Amino acid sequence: DRYFGYLKAIKEAKKSVDPDMFISGYAMKGMEYKAESYSENPQLYRDILNNILRKCSDKRVGVFAINDMEAISLIYAAMDMGIKIPDRMGIIGFD
Repeated sequence: DRYFGYLKAIKEAKKSVDPDMFISGYAMKGMEYKAESYSENPQLYRDILNNILRKCSDKRVGVFAINDMEAISLIYAAMDMGIKIPDRMGIIGFD
């Protein structure tokens, strides 16, 4: 799992992790993981971004999505919400 790999790498580098900076859109919605695109569930992605921005209201934000489809869906949501990429938020996907 990528999340646990990330935590292991941070621990090995003797760095700290702020657990509040990890947001799972599916956990936030109480859903099982199911690939959905922005066109299938736009509100999910808007909710994810709103949650991120509430936690980081005064900071520039970087989002690491679990895959490219999630990243693209978050980019569409950001554009619809008027969030400027990359000025306010950077989004990257990793497959």
